[in-house]
Amino acid sequence: MPKLRLATLATLLVPLLVACVLALYLTGAVPYRVYVVHTGSMSPTIPSRSAVVVREGSYHVGQVDRKSVV
Repeated sequence: MPKLRLATLATLLVPLLVACVLALYLTGAVPYRVYVVHTGSMSPTIPSRSAVVVREGSYHVGQVDRKSVV
C-alpha cells in the first residue's frame, strides 16, 4: 500500500513542479537564462551543443574577455 501512495504522490507532484518552474522561467522571475553553445568556439572548456546557464545582467556586450569563462 505505501508504494502505491508514493507513486500516486509522485504522479501528482512531478507535473506540478515542472509547471511551477516553467511558469517562473517564462515570467522572468528567475534571474537566469539558458543558452546553447552551437559551435566549437568555446572548446575545450565548453563543448559545442552544450547548455550554459547565465545570470541575467551579469555580462554586457564587449565585457567578456578570453579568460572570463571558467
